[in-house]
Amino acid sequence: MLRQSERKKEVFCNLGSVYYAVSCNPDAAVVFHTPRACSHLAFSGYWSIRRRSFIRAPEIPMPERNNLFVTSITDREAIFGGEALLRHCLEDVSSLPWVRYILLTSGCTAGVIGDDVQAVAAEVERSSGKPIIVIPGAGFMSGHYLQTHIAVLKSLLTRFAPPRPKRAGHPRTAVILGENPGLGERENVKEIRRLLSAFGFERILFPPNVMTMNDFSQIADADLIMPTGISLDHFDLLLDVGKEMAQAYKARFYGGNYPIGLDGTFYFIKELGHLMGDG
Repeated sequence: MLRQSERKKEVFCNLGSVYYAVSCNPDAAVVFHTPRACSHLAFSGYWSIRRRSFIRAPEIPMPERNNLFVTSITDREAIFGGEALLRHCLEDVSSLPWVRYILLTSGCTAGVIGDDVQAVAAEVERSSGKPIIVIPGAGFMSGHYLQTHIAVLKSLLTRFAPPRPKRAGHPRTAVILGENPGLGERENVKEIRRLLSAFGFERILFPPNVMTMNDFSQIADADLIMPTGISLDHFDLLLDVGKEMAQAYKARFYGGNYPIGLDGTFYFIKELGHLMGDG
């Protein structure tokens, strides 16, 4: 019997968040270890967002290819296990010439039957030579969608952007969290770029989406880490990640979110100028 408090508890599925996080990355493929219908829901949500963006800004290029794959667990795998099915899918996807890395996540069914996705992913990574990154969670047995997004970000940074000494003469680089030019608000992205260009930022990165593997490697040159755009109820989660990144990459950190209105923009310019030593 469910208690009243349990009925009110919010639950979140991790699948859409994993896909949306890298949906515009040309090097990435995403594999769901789920029944077929789960991928349909995530893919439909993705195209709904893309269509709205296209209406507002028709110049946004559409992806060259679909990069979402599903193992299509059936009743048979739900009874006898789906590791063989997952292995076959990962081998097929890793053999595609355009795939440079794979993000793998499980849905509710795989979580319930206990498939060892980590072991299968490690096995196929060794044989294929292509990174296979397992994102924790299992469908609705996951945390808030932002926690999934952060898990994707941290996993990609660990694999492709380890801290290193900044390269001499690198372009002044800003890393923006919580917004991206793929599925985010285009006007917000445009304004962020305009404001930061006034401070000499030549390279502005929006991980984890709309990023090549080369883009990820450039995060280690970051001069500024700036979280933006997340609802205030959960903004503190992104602030914590931004502070960790700033410390790891020896970058300055600005946690003031978007500037709003004329007064907010003046305040942002003044504070960022002080932070960067430009004012």
